Amino acid sequence: MKKPVTAMPRAYAVTTSYGHYVVVLEEARPESDGQYVRLYCRLYRDRRWWDGGWFRVGKDRRIRWVVRRVAQWADARDARLRRIGRNESPSSTG
Repeated sequence: MKKPVTAMPRAYAVTTSYGHYVVVLEEARPESDGQYVRLYCRLYRDRRWWDGGWFRVGKDRRIRWVVRRVAQWADARDARLRRIGRNESPSSTG
């Protein structure tokens, strides 16, 4: 996964069902049909950054909508990782 630079133009905090996510927007050049932003998110206590991909922000899609989409994506990722973890490693409480 790509790790963003420390200085970013904007950052949004999003609370999801799995915890607090920090969503960072890296702005690209404004296009004629709208502005494209690159999104990164990370868990509140996690040091790893996850690449959310490019999103188009136009008249119909505002920043909050994009942030909600990234929060849903992060929740789905966590649910998938937790499901894989449960299936692969037996829960042994010693």
